[in-house]
This record gives sequence, C-alpha cells and structure tokens, in this order.
Amino acid sequence: MNISRRRIIRTTGYTFIGVALFMVPSLLYAFFTDDLVCVRAFAIPVSIMLLLGLIMRFAVKPPNGHIWIRDGYLNIFIIMFISAIAGAVPYFLGIPECGPIDAIFESTAGLSTTSASVLYEPSLPYSMMLWKAIEHWIGGLCVLIFIISLLPQFGLGDQQISTVESHGTYINKIAPKSSLITKYIIGIYTGFTVIAFVYFMICCDAPFDAVMLALASTSTSGVLIHPEGISYYDSFLVETGVSIFTILSSISFVLYIHIIKKHYSEVKRNIEIRAFIGIIVVSTFIIALILFFSNTGKNFVTSLRDSFFQTASFITTSGFALEDYTAWPSAACFVLMLMMLIGGCSASTTGAFKVIRLLIVEKLIERGFLKHMHPRAVRAVKVGNSTISADTASSVTSFAILYLAVIIISTVILSLQNIDLETSFSAVIGTISNDGISFGQIGMGGDYSMFHPLLKIYLCFLMIVGRLGLMTMLLIFLPSFWKPNKKSRHHVVKA
Repeated sequence: MNISRRRIIRTTGYTFIGVALFMVPSLLYAFFTDDLVCVRAFAIPVSIMLLLGLIMRFAVKPPNGHIWIRDGYLNIFIIMFISAIAGAVPYFLGIPECGPIDAIFESTAGLSTTSASVLYEPSLPYSMMLWKAIEHWIGGLCVLIFIISLLPQFGLGDQQISTVESHGTYINKIAPKSSLITKYIIGIYTGFTVIAFVYFMICCDAPFDAVMLALASTSTSGVLIHPEGISYYDSFLVETGVSIFTILSSISFVLYIHIIKKHYSEVKRNIEIRAFIGIIVVSTFIIALILFFSNTGKNFVTSLRDSFFQTASFITTSGFALEDYTAWPSAACFVLMLMMLIGGCSASTTGAFKVIRLLIVEKLIERGFLKHMHPRAVRAVKVGNSTISADTASSVTSFAILYLAVIIISTVILSLQNIDLETSFSAVIGTISNDGISFGQIGMGGDYSMFHPLLKIYLCFLMIVGRLGLMTMLLIFLPSFWKPNKKSRHHVVKA
C-alpha cells in the first residue's frame, strides 16, 4: 500500500503549527484579561504543538511532488482528526467540569461549524468562547479550500469544479491554478469577515460581541454569547446583519470568483442561487402566515421579521436563534426542519443536502413520471441550461439514498439511550446538517449534554461527515480504500 508516511508526518506537523497559531488570539485575550487558568490552558498546547510541529516540519524530508488520491483523502481526514483533538485541549485544561469526550465534542462542533455544545456556552470564559468562534471560522475557510480547490484536483484536475464529492454539479474554469483559487477564497472570506465586524461594531458598539458575530456569521455557525440569543441585542439591524451575512456565505463562493473575474453570464444563468433565494422567500412567508394566524400574539410585520431570521438561520445551517422557536406551531417547526435538511448552495460554508442536489433529484423524479407516460421518450436531465451527465445523476441518487440511510440508522442508534424520538431524530439532523440547534430537548441552545459519552463520539463523527461530505469521509472506511488497484494508483495530483 503506497501511503506516504513522510507526507502524513509533515501534514500532522503543519496541522499542529496551524492550530497553535490560531490559538494565539485566545491566549492573548486571556493574558490581557488576567485569566490565569485560561492562559495556562492555551499556553501549554500552543508551546507543545509548535515544538512538535516544527520538529515534524524540519526533521522529515518532503516526499516527491505527487499526491496519490488516497494520500489526499487520508491527509484531509488526518487534518480534521488532529485539529479536533488538538483544539480540545484548552477546553479540557481550562474548564473544570469538562472531561476529555466533552472537550472533543466542543472542538469538533467548532471545526465543523456546528452550533452544538455539551457545555453552557454563555457561562464559558470569554477566551474559550473566542476560541470556539475561531474554530468555526477556520472550519468554514478550510472546507471552502477543500471543496473548491483541493477535491477537484483529486478527481478532475486543477481547472474544474465538480460534483458530488465537492458539493457542486457544474464544471467551470475559474482560474488556471488551484493556488490562485485558494487566494481568491481566502480574500473573499476574510473580506466578508472584516465587513461583518465593522457592521456589527457600528450596530452594537461592543468589540467582543462584534468579533464573535462576525466570525460566526461568515462561517455560518452560531455561538451562544448570551442566554437570550440574538434577542439580547433587541436590534433589527443586528438581526438583519446576521441573516444577510449568513446568506452571503451560503451562496457558492465560485460565483463570487466569477464576479471578480467579470464572468457575469455565469452568475445570471446559475439556477441554484435563484432556487436558494426562492426557497427562503417562500418559506419566510409561509411561516409568517402560520405565526400570524396562530395564537402567538404577533402582528404580521413581527411574524415576518421573526420568520425571516429563523428561516435564514436554519437553511444556512448557522444555528442562530432569535427566540424559542420550539414553542411555535408544529407546521412552522416542520418547515424549519425542511430548511435544515436542505441547506445552502454548493461550494459554500453550509452543510446539509444542498440546493443543487435537491434540484437534480426533482428533475430525476420529473423524468421518471415522463418515462411512465412515454416509455420510449428520450429526455436529458437538465438543471437550468446545463445537462446533467448520467454519472452525476447516478452519484446524486446514491448520495441521497446514503444520506437518508445514515439519518435513519443514526436515529436508531441514538434512540438506544431511550431518549424520545423527536430529540434523537433532531440530534441526527442537527449534527449531520451542521446546524446544531434543533428541536426536542436540544432546543435553541443546541444542548447535547444529555447523550451518553459514546453517543457524543458518534455525534462527532456525524458532524465531521456532514462537514466534509458523506462520500469523502465514508470512503476511508471502505476496505477497497486500503487495497488500491492499479487504476487508482495512477491518479495523481501535482503538489
């Protein structure tokens, strides 16, 4: 088996160095606020990881200039695994009631941009809350680079963006090199974050809150800073800002690159973004009408305001909460559950099923009805003006079946703890969609503390699967992955 050990060691070293450097802001915050416990909690892992990372970086010679496909997938898994374990150390050292498994859960939720917790977030030291928000931001950035820049190299080359594994289905040339695509992604993502920080700073005039809201909004993740949620600010501007920035990050970043390169025709004919906005608009009005005509005591404007915020929160898988939506009529909760399952656009920071897959499944169903009526008819599956290949249609169908199967099996597994079905099902949807907040006992706080430690580990697995993709992660657990054939060994990527 041609697994490059040197590449794995160097990847681990770079991961240690990266995680350590991203811990520095939290370490400095703890130092300047005289929180000695948190200073120790961050200083120890930062020192050890920097030392180990530098040793692995300089003591091991770099491998040859090619990356086998299996090496690529394995390195991605290792990066996520090491980052989750390393990121858990501050929680374990800095929070007395936090055990190893709870610390790993918190770290995994952070890196997977899932608004889930086994701790009561508003009670955490600010440096710990800042670290989780930074983990959210890192997770959002890394998954964008992984989806848009790296995965296409393993499958279809430097100039192509593709499909089921990378959460997209259209192929477009957007840059001559993957390194240039990465620069675009970092620039756009950082730009959104800076703009969001300035906006929230103006709205709430609280630097720490502005930083937290900016990091959480652009990474489409929610950190519960205050027990009241976003309603703490009692500000329409804050609510609108959170919704707008999460929606912007839920749109394919490939489209932003097209805009920068003045490929406006690509944006105009993109049906996914039109469907995404349409789903938000329709769902917002449906929930608003349900709230208005129910006994919630809301006028239509207030119903529309609350509906838009919560709809945007669920479909972007950001996990923000304006109020206790679990007390809303069941019809409204059902629509929110659907939004959580659908998720945002391909090549974005969101999780869940993705709008583009939903469109393809809808077209496949439509063609199925046509074939029943006209058995000899030949009709291509088209999304907008783009014809979907048979391979892509088959892959999306396989993904949909696997996605549903994982949800059902996982619900059964969680129900072994004898927790009510609503909570078990909600926990599965909340983690695999990377939303975090859900229904049942989990509620708007995204509280997963009621689960057994072994089930918390399983939920961590679901969060990683939801973040990196079912096909990408489950591939590593297949026996064929460790027994490559000659054909797969010749698929290489230039480093």
